[in-house]
Formats: sequence, C-alpha cells, structure tokens
Amino acid sequence: MYGGALISAFCGFIHEQLSRKKLSCDKIYFLARDGDIMSQVYQLLYDDVQAVYLMASRRCMLFPSLKSLTHADDEEALKQFIGPLGNTSAKDILERFGYTNLDNLEADLKNIGPDPSKWTDRDIRACILRHKQSIMEKVVSERNMLFDYLSEMNCFDQNDIVIVDVGWGGSIQNSLVKLLELWNYPKKSLHGIYLGVNDGVAYKQNKTGFLFEGNHSQFLEYFNLIELITSSPQNGVVRIDRVNGNFVPVTGTSSEHEKKRQLVSAEIQKGILDFAHLIKERNIDTMNFIHADDFKTLFESLRDYATEEDIVQFGQLKHAMMIGNSYTHPVLNLKTQ
Repeated sequence: MYGGALISAFCGFIHEQLSRKKLSCDKIYFLARDGDIMSQVYQLLYDDVQAVYLMASRRCMLFPSLKSLTHADDEEALKQFIGPLGNTSAKDILERFGYTNLDNLEADLKNIGPDPSKWTDRDIRACILRHKQSIMEKVVSERNMLFDYLSEMNCFDQNDIVIVDVGWGGSIQNSLVKLLELWNYPKKSLHGIYLGVNDGVAYKQNKTGFLFEGNHSQFLEYFNLIELITSSPQNGVVRIDRVNGNFVPVTGTSSEHEKKRQLVSAEIQKGILDFAHLIKERNIDTMNFIHADDFKTLFESLRDYATEEDIVQFGQLKHAMMIGNSYTHPVLNLKTQ
C-alpha cells in the first residue's frame, strides 16, 4: 500500500526525466541498497534503458574519494567517520572505516579516555591523522578496485552518467564527482534522480527530486519510513573486492536489528513488486496522477491512525542514521489512540 504506489510512481518520474532532460544514456545505475527494488520495478515497467543495480553505499564511495585526510575537500567527508552519534567504542569507528585490522589506530583511540561518549571530534580527528599513512594506503587500494569495478559496469562509456537513489543529500553523487576528477574524467556529466533532494546540497543543478526539491519539511519525519520502504534484504556494501576474478561486496557485521530489518524488507519488496505487476497487467502507462501531497497524506494516516499491530511491528524496528550498523532511531513515531 505504501511502497507499491511510491516506487511505481517514482519509476515513472525517472522515465519522464530521462526524456525531459534529454539525457543520453542506454543504462541508468540504481545504487545499492535502496536501488534494489527500484531497479526491479523500473525494468519491469520500462524498456527504454537498461536498469543496472550497482554495488554502492555512502561508505563504499566516500572512503575512496578521500584525497589526503587533510585536504579541504575531506573535512566534511571525515565527519561520517568521526561523528559521536552511535559511537560506543573504538571498534565502532573502525567499523565505519570498514577495517578491523587498523590495530594501531584502535589502540590510539582507546588512549583518548575510558568513556568513548566523551571523546570529542577534535580528539578523534587528531588520532586519525596520526595514522594517515596506513589509512591512505587503504584509500588508494580501494579507489583502484572501485575504478576497475565501475569500468566493468560500463559506467564511463556514456557522457551522461545517471544514478538513482533514495536521496536527501546525494552524498554518493558528491563522492563520485570527486572520484571522476581523480580518475581524470572531469567532463563526464553525472546526474542524480532521487525520491527527494534537500535544500543547500552540492551540485544541486544535477540533482532532481520526486517528492521534493529544497524544502523537505513536509517529509522530514518520514525519512526513516521511506528508507525502510526502499531498503533491500541484501547485506550492506562496505567496499568492493575481487574474488576469483569476480567483483563481490564486502559486508559489515549484521546486528539483530539488521537481521530483523532484512526480513521486513523482503516482505515489503514482495508487496511493491505485486503492485508493479498490477500496473503492468492493467496497461497503466503513467502514475503521474499521484502527487507528492498524496504520499504525505498516506504517511500521515499511518502515523495518526496506527493499528495495534502497526505499533507492535514498528516497535521492533530501529533505523541506522550513520555509516555502520548502529541502530538507534525509531522508523516512525506512531500516535497511539
């Protein structure tokens, strides 16, 4: 009911944008993991371009895009690894980096003090910079692997590279812009099509939002719900590796909250696909009669008139805000009668 209409209508929006913006491409890239169900629905409903599911994540693109750890461009990116939200130990920071074998960094972090909740961003950043060489070795290695993977996926074969994701800030697109420059592809045009785009984002001219562009206040309290609706039962992608000649995702540890989320995601995906099949069977060639306000009203009805079953089920789920698997936030604050 909530995901089927949203994803089918969004895929129609993507289809229209490709034509409206005259984007020259025969493939569009749906980013993991939110792009999993989106790519399936797009390929079911449209045949104008190939819907390619790309192994990706904020962490997967952000880490290889770091230039030196001290470069001005890296300051904002490092906040994803340093921020105190969900930080309960040195291992939490290592997990955000995606490596458990940065032993010297881990030992140095522990020396900051016995209570990680009192560590300051400045302390953590100084600690990271003391281990710049070992971290940058991993950055460069990952960047080379990522380039090989994206090359194999033919990402660089088109002048217009189109990516699709749930959105908000478009941080993966921001990282890819930096990477294209590092790889000497500065003239490639990178376009992002998203469920929503916040105000004040970088490269705003190349980011298009379906539910909103700019003022996100109407949907802010539903961000976690939308991310649950679009989430995949697959494991998250920390980075990409090559095993026996094949590119494979390296995944992080799965908490009980993550395992529960994956079970729920599989159920939601089934419902979304059932809805999309109904659209196709009835030859409904556009969903543009459903507008952003309609989805806001739908989400409000769930929030305001939740059943006892809704309350029980949502109470079992938590949402992870930061890189890593720290599940600390509710999916939706339901109003009890």
